[in-house]
Amino acid sequence: MSNKTIGINSSSGEVDLAKFLQILWLSRVKIFLCVSFFTIISIIYAVSAQQWWTSKSLIMKPGYQNTLSIREQLTGFISFFDKDKSEINDIFDSNKLLNNYIVEFNSYDNKKAFIEKNSLFEKMNEKNKLDNNSIAFYDFWAEKVTAEKVKKGNGSGVYELKFRAESPKYSYELLSEYSKFTEKKVQSDLVEKINAIVQYNLKLLKSEYSTLKFIAKDKLAIELAKTDLSIAIASAADVKKPIANMSNDTLFPIDLGLDALKEKKLILTKNIDLSIFEPKIKIIQNKIDLLSKVTIKNIDSFQSVRYLKKPNYPTFRDKPNRVLIVFVGFVFGWMIAIAAILFKLAIIENKNNIA
Repeated sequence: MSNKTIGINSSSGEVDLAKFLQILWLSRVKIFLCVSFFTIISIIYAVSAQQWWTSKSLIMKPGYQNTLSIREQLTGFISFFDKDKSEINDIFDSNKLLNNYIVEFNSYDNKKAFIEKNSLFEKMNEKNKLDNNSIAFYDFWAEKVTAEKVKKGNGSGVYELKFRAESPKYSYELLSEYSKFTEKKVQSDLVEKINAIVQYNLKLLKSEYSTLKFIAKDKLAIELAKTDLSIAIASAADVKKPIANMSNDTLFPIDLGLDALKEKKLILTKNIDLSIFEPKIKIIQNKIDLLSKVTIKNIDSFQSVRYLKKPNYPTFRDKPNRVLIVFVGFVFGWMIAIAAILFKLAIIENKNNIA
């Protein structure tokens, strides 16, 4: 700027635009230096600031084919519920499976367990300087993992899974691994639920089996006692051979004859099948055998959700927005430069007016 001070106020007190532009031109070097300084600072910050990338995937409730593998392994278990299948249908209800997955995915305890097992978090935490075992450390990373329902368009029943990390590679790997980790949790819960139902029904069947066996033994004992008395009567009556056309509706029938009654007693005293006295024992035993053979071998093929879009490598950063940061730095540099010049001129004009 020249030694001669240029005022920017006209006689009416309004700003003279021509003089204002002239002042800016005369102060162009200062403005350039100021704008350059803030622009460079913003570029340095934009380049060095912590980057955040988010990998995403879309899921919805599973189809029948997603649970087919485990259904095939549980054919015997499912056939046990020949009449009331509400209990088994509840286990494989697609909406409940999806809800269980979302609950497990958003569970803080599950996130914490995953963070503790994964070494990537220690690498990423070097910049954040948080204690790896502190609550702040777990809270910091847990909030970067979310499962939210898609509300727009045809997103009814569709959920978006997100994992934010410091690089595209990390965010993709962590979302993929945590999705598998969550799936394992749902699978484990499903197995526990099936085992609980199996054990509960086994206890009921074994209790019923014991009761029927006890009743059958009582009937066997009664039949033996009646046979002994019938033998005594037949021996007293000297009835050795079967008597035709004789009613056997009496309390102690002897129509079989003494020889046959003795053979009958011999059979009853041997290890006789109790289902002869209680036919339901055989049915209960078959059900016990059926449930005892229930095993789940290949649980990994079971899928509690169906992917509309699997985890992907993010192509755009969430933060920082480098273009915006540099633009703001550039604009801020202009504002500071102009404000400083105007402030200096205002002070000079005020001194001139006083003089």
